[in-house]
Amino acid sequence: LKELIQKEATGAQEMSASGRAEAQKAKEVESKQRRVDEFMRSACNLHAHSILMLRNVSMEEEGPDTVTRLLSSFAFLSMHHTFNLQEGLDIPEPELFEILHRHRRHLVCWFEHKMDRKEYKTFNTVLQTVHEQFSALDAASSIDTAEFEWGAIGGDVHNAGRYCVVGRKRSEAERGEITSVTEDKSGSTWVELNVQMLQVTVSGRYVT
Repeated sequence: LKELIQKEATGAQEMSASGRAEAQKAKEVESKQRRVDEFMRSACNLHAHSILMLRNVSMEEEGPDTVTRLLSSFAFLSMHHTFNLQEGLDIPEPELFEILHRHRRHLVCWFEHKMDRKEYKTFNTVLQTVHEQFSALDAASSIDTAEFEWGAIGGDVHNAGRYCVVGRKRSEAERGEITSVTEDKSGSTWVELNVQMLQVTVSGRYVT
């Protein structure tokens, strides 16, 4: 009977110790998540303020750095902030949408101008940088976006402002406009950015 009591006491102590360890682990995970949420909220606010500073610039006159900055900040917010549902931004969301509405036609003109003048390097550098914002959502599967070539989706006036990854780097002669939208968008390399709607499609599925 004495041995049985000792075994039960030992078992209770082990269970208590295990419970404390699990509770501590859960507490650490919760604390880590709170820090991540705080950092992400701060990052979203930095990008929101970056957009606000570009409210009155002329996109058609600005260089690639300004275009990259605006689109990258919007892409980051689209990935990490839930508009209309999530609080946390210092700037009212309608102001950000107003800035997008003001600039999107000029953004499309900027990209079309680069394509018309065959400035493919500048065209690609901007889109590759924006691509980084949504290619690194999963660090384990992040890719080197500089290895991918972008093109403009043509064939219809309604496709203005639609750009997609067309594959790995190609020669100058092979660069340019895609005459029609690819039917099969399931491939892992299919990424589309709709500048007018600020909509990202990856492998045929909307992610923003």
